[in-house]
Amino acid sequence: MAHFSLIFVAYCIAYVDRANIAVAALTMNKDRGFSTFTYGLGAGIFFLGYFIFEVPSNLILERVGARWWVARPNSEARSATELRTSLEVQIVPRS
Repeated sequence: MAHFSLIFVAYCIAYVDRANIAVAALTMNKDRGFSTFTYGLGAGIFFLGYFIFEVPSNLILERVGARWWVARPNSEARSATELRTSLEVQIVPRS
């Protein structure tokens, strides 16, 4: 029964997420000047990229464990932020 509850909650979250994207498309297409084809192409490319990278990601997760795999993006983001900050410090002209 616990598995069913988890699956039901995941389904509800996925449904709300899809509905949210559909509602956002109504105003975004008008604001950005997207045609329905352009929006569909963008959504399709996003899905394709998500699908291509999600399967290998889950296989790696199974091999290395959740603790390491979840910590990795956080350390990469922190490193990128530190790099950007150090570059900004070097680029700022002296008065």
